[in-house]
Amino acid sequence: MGPPLPVRRPDRRRIVASAALAVISLLALSAWAGPWPAIAGLLLSALVITGFWTGHIQALQGQLALTDARLAQVYDFNPIGIAALDSDGRYTYVNPAYRAIYGWESEAFIGRTLVDMVVPLRDRYPMTQILLQAVQSGELPEPREWEQRCKSGGRVVVRHHFDVIYDAGGRGMGVLIAADDVTATFNLEHELGRASRTVQRLAEALPDPVGIVVDGRVVWANGLLLSLLGFEDVDDAVGSSMVLYVAEEERPGWGQLMERAAQAPVAPVQLELLTRDNRRLAAEVSALPLVFQTERAVMVVARDLTNVRSLEAQVKQLDRMASLGTLAAGVAHEINNPLTYIHLNLHFAIAEVEGLQGFDPAVAKGLKDALDGANRVREIVKELRTFSHQGSEMTTVDVESVVEGALRIVSNEVRHNAIVVRDFGVAPPVYGNQGRLAQVFLNLVTNALHAVEDRGAGVGEIRICTRLIDDMVEISVQDSGVGVPPEMIDRVFDAFFTTKATGRGTGLGLAVCRNIVEEHGGTISVSSPIGEGATFTVRIHPLPRGLAI
Repeated sequence: MGPPLPVRRPDRRRIVASAALAVISLLALSAWAGPWPAIAGLLLSALVITGFWTGHIQALQGQLALTDARLAQVYDFNPIGIAALDSDGRYTYVNPAYRAIYGWESEAFIGRTLVDMVVPLRDRYPMTQILLQAVQSGELPEPREWEQRCKSGGRVVVRHHFDVIYDAGGRGMGVLIAADDVTATFNLEHELGRASRTVQRLAEALPDPVGIVVDGRVVWANGLLLSLLGFEDVDDAVGSSMVLYVAEEERPGWGQLMERAAQAPVAPVQLELLTRDNRRLAAEVSALPLVFQTERAVMVVARDLTNVRSLEAQVKQLDRMASLGTLAAGVAHEINNPLTYIHLNLHFAIAEVEGLQGFDPAVAKGLKDALDGANRVREIVKELRTFSHQGSEMTTVDVESVVEGALRIVSNEVRHNAIVVRDFGVAPPVYGNQGRLAQVFLNLVTNALHAVEDRGAGVGEIRICTRLIDDMVEISVQDSGVGVPPEMIDRVFDAFFTTKATGRGTGLGLAVCRNIVEEHGGTISVSSPIGEGATFTVRIHPLPRGLAI
């Protein structure tokens, strides 16, 4: 037996028309033959009409019963669960598919309320309100999923569709429910959601920019990709077309990459990407297919190669510098030999000229100036050999002599841009490698000179101080240059970090200085009060007393 259906009411228009026809016929008969024949005719018409409508109603009831049986058969064989409730929310009918969802037989449902039977406690009130609203006002809720109880004690997720059952008067007398068991789909979506969240957590933990693309559009991106492309947050990026952030000449290759990645992982390829402000950056891009939030997607991993290429260029520059150092050592050696002859012959010439009677003092002065120039060349050659020497031997080092050597190498640049103030105190010798310490102080003096030049305020000042403080030899190099910005001061000793203009520095000088000083058991630090330049301070242990090497 199917759920109750509305009763079809007789057609009132046909009844009224039949009665009117009978009355007209009787009036005509009465006017022609008198009242008694009319009364007999009236009784006969009543019998005819009653017989007609009795048969008609029986036929309608038969049709209704047949329709009801056919509809019940449709309900019983429907794969969707169907149940009928009365106005109190009690079951009056459940089909086999509905029973199969929950595991009870039909007798367990009939007469009990839906709320008491399958609805968990937390959902009973909202479900009751839905049923009441449907019966009283005919207002139907949108289909939705409910987690409900079943006979085994477990839970099933059922999608409900509601409709109202009306009586013959058009009043709501119950609710018809179509129920679809979507537990498997719900569990699958839950697992896919959990997998998607796991993918997001893993992608956030990766050291590279990662984005997830569905049909060419970004649906999620980690913080590194957002920062790389210039987005403020993930909501700002979601929905944007990923191809817009690929250089125009690279877009055909990008399309091919995405097509291949939809089928299988794609090995890294190098592409030029675009940021939101149209800056170009080199990237190594790899991609692989995955399911993200129930949709087929592609995960894109983009490694920024901008810094890598910059490092490669800097390494090449370092190689050239190393070659220049080797060349300088060789040139210094080659210059030193003929310089010795020049030096000896100048001494001889001066002695001979001064020994002549009536010699010209101007000639002697010229020879002495030439000797001073030769001596200066000798000192420069000596410093070049010291600076380019790659040995590791440790010996006694006079830090003031090393500082003076560094100043001599850059004396020409210093002469035109800065005044050097030497504030040498009592500084005992240290135990170290003279060539490597010379590299430290040459770098510090060069940096100070560049800082003074960058300030552009005429001739600046470079102050070099040596002291013995707390049993440590302290050498400070202070400049009146532009200083170091506060936000960068913690990074000045990081490799490849530089505040200089592109092409002027490699970003390795101070990192190398720190390594050399730490190899000598010392420390190097920087201070830069705003507007007062920068001061770099090296502290090294002095040579122990009584030890001379």
